Amino acid sequence: MIRALLFFLFIPTLAWGQYEEYESYQTFTDLDRDQRDYGLVFSPSLMYLSMDESNDVTGNSVNNRKRDVFLYDVKFGYIFRKGFYFGILYAGESQDINESAPKTTRESVGVSFGYIHRGWSFVGTFFPYSKQELENTADISRYSEGLGFQLEAGYFFRLNRHFSIGPHFVYKNIQYGEGVDALTNVSGDASSSHTIFTPMVSFLINLYRG
Repeated sequence: MIRALLFFLFIPTLAWGQYEEYESYQTFTDLDRDQRDYGLVFSPSLMYLSMDESNDVTGNSVNNRKRDVFLYDVKFGYIFRKGFYFGILYAGESQDINESAPKTTRESVGVSFGYIHRGWSFVGTFFPYSKQELENTADISRYSEGLGFQLEAGYFFRLNRHFSIGPHFVYKNIQYGEGVDALTNVSGDASSSHTIFTPMVSFLINLYRG
């Protein structure tokens, strides 16, 4: 607990150390062109989780459990010189629970607005489109008409003039209004909610500064 607290206290200190030299520059200079986070950017984020549980109880039949979860976000946008960010986001997700349980895949597309400056990143996304597919299921095979949002916050550590990496915390909430029956392939009204809060590793790649 103490180590975690010291780590989060260390981040603002490092952030100031990385970017404090900017304060002496009042105009658009070579330092701005080479080091500031602005311009056209590509930013992928990843999270992978694997859990494997083996059970052996005398006189009882207990199933082994295995869960693989993979989340990824791909952002493409533009950071203005004052830090305002605007872009698009493609979010993907897959969950595989044992071999007999349904395998779930999800994709969402949204528009993002936020603030990325001096390493700090705060971005919100609205999803006007999202769908979920389920394999090996006898009830609902697809959820559609998804609407939702995503909030994320984190910090990028600069590695060189084009590449940064850092931890981000992501909260995602999506509501689905239509479901398709796996047996009859008939769609109907649905009320399905998907919520997740997770850390992710994010990358920031400066493509063009102009």
